[in-house]
Amino acid sequence: MSHNTNSCWKKITKEINKRVLVTNNINARDAHGQMSHVWIGIVIKSSEPDKYGKWTTFTDGDQRILDLTHYCEIPQAATTAQ
Repeated sequence: MSHNTNSCWKKITKEINKRVLVTNNINARDAHGQMSHVWIGIVIKSSEPDKYGKWTTFTDGDQRILDLTHYCEIPQAATTAQ
């Protein structure tokens, strides 16, 4: 079965001041063929682009994710507490 997981993904061109899905490897897949290297974060411009890439984020656990390339909007229903 083929999954089109790239349909919502867009290249990062500016800071995004809300939580979105982010990746630094749009082609990464796990052993099941599912997209991997995906986090939830706010896209910020790196203060050291030569060291960290142009775009970066921090996870809720304060892990810095470097060299982001793409983002995907999170559906509103998924971000609203029920």
